[in-house]
Amino acid sequence: MKRTLLLIVLVLILISIDTASALVTKEADNLQYQVNHSDTIIVGKVVDRDIIGFTIEIEECLKNPQPTENITVTSFNGFGVPQDDVHFNMNETVILMLRKDTLDESMFRVVSESYGKHPVSNKDEIVKAIEFEKETNEEMASNEIPFIGLAGMSIAVSSAFLLLRKYD
Repeated sequence: MKRTLLLIVLVLILISIDTASALVTKEADNLQYQVNHSDTIIVGKVVDRDIIGFTIEIEECLKNPQPTENITVTSFNGFGVPQDDVHFNMNETVILMLRKDTLDESMFRVVSESYGKHPVSNKDEIVKAIEFEKETNEEMASNEIPFIGLAGMSIAVSSAFLLLRKYD
């Protein structure tokens, strides 16, 4: 009985992960989707790298100006796992679609992984997408991926173990 219950909970968690992954990759390369899901969009130069991520020197804010001259773009996803999908070169100047990191709000993550990194030559197209967002007043319900999240997964696993102890 308890093995069956544990198996059901784990299958439900895995199904949630697979569904969220499919939703993200379906629209990830759509520029308007990236703009709509960005907390900020910057033109910046990669000036440093450390164990946490990359330091980006802001040259221009295209959406939602930041109060600092430099920001940290984390190389970890929302679960504290290294994210290798976005690659930066030192002194590279890029346009980044960013959203606040779920674990540390002083850091940012690239929206839609590598799709949220653009060459400076795409600036005009990105500015048009930002203007379109402003004109249409598209309000997004959330900037989060439709997934149960780390807290939800922790609750699900804890609940499964509590149920297993109850039926032991």
